[in-house]
Amino acid sequence: MQINRKIEDQVSIIVKTFERPDLIKRCVHSIRALHPRLPVIVADDSQETVRFENDPHTTVLSLPYDSGISWGRNRALEQVVTPYYILIDDDHCFEADSNIDGLIRVLEGTDMDIVAMRMIDYRNGKRYSRGELVFAGTMDIEGGVFRHKVGANRGYHADHPLYDLVLNCYIAKKSSTSDLTFDENIKIGKEHGDYFLQAKSKGLKITVAKDAYIHHRPVYSDAYNKFRKRSDDYSTYFFNKHGIESEEIIGSHYFIENKVRHYGSRLLSFFKKV
Repeated sequence: MQINRKIEDQVSIIVKTFERPDLIKRCVHSIRALHPRLPVIVADDSQETVRFENDPHTTVLSLPYDSGISWGRNRALEQVVTPYYILIDDDHCFEADSNIDGLIRVLEGTDMDIVAMRMIDYRNGKRYSRGELVFAGTMDIEGGVFRHKVGANRGYHADHPLYDLVLNCYIAKKSSTSDLTFDENIKIGKEHGDYFLQAKSKGLKITVAKDAYIHHRPVYSDAYNKFRKRSDDYSTYFFNKHGIESEEIIGSHYFIENKVRHYGSRLLSFFKKV
């Protein structure tokens, strides 16, 4: 199916940021290197709001300090006017293999509602990759146990595997997800699982793209980590909300073949450092 090649009319990118100005600037710069006019909506609840004064296609929402991931994502989603949007984090980078056209093609050629990108994961603050991070899978709550089966699917539809949840780097149809919201009682930690439990209950069709990638290049500072470590507090809320007593993750996030495939980048990084 032929898609509208002016993807700026088709899709917006939304990204929540907090106290990581260097990373959000790197993120937007990576988008602009490939898509100069693509609408980007940044939700920022930092003490000092990031600025993109010379970028007319990036909108920054200045939010109350530390209002949380869920609040910020909901505010950004309210601003989307394109048929599709891509949700990412501020430590994600777009490279030549992002293939937004391919993501749109899946949405327009099937009745899928959400299509995740595949993620190449890098060591904290390092240049080398750990390999592809596998997260997509099924999730069930049985007998008070929340089970996430990594890599498992619910079968195939339109030649694509169906999953219950995927990573937080995906394209979605606005029409299919307009009545879904992130629980604003969860500032960090389980907002993602809570969102996809809603999506599952509504029967949304969710898959992972075959050839579209995001690059996760995290950099954690002591200042940022003190906020990130609060996730356990919000996990308790999430468990109580859904009647969960314990959590079990079944399967590996890194397949050995992926580690081997990307090991060269680690060696190259080591020799450059030496």
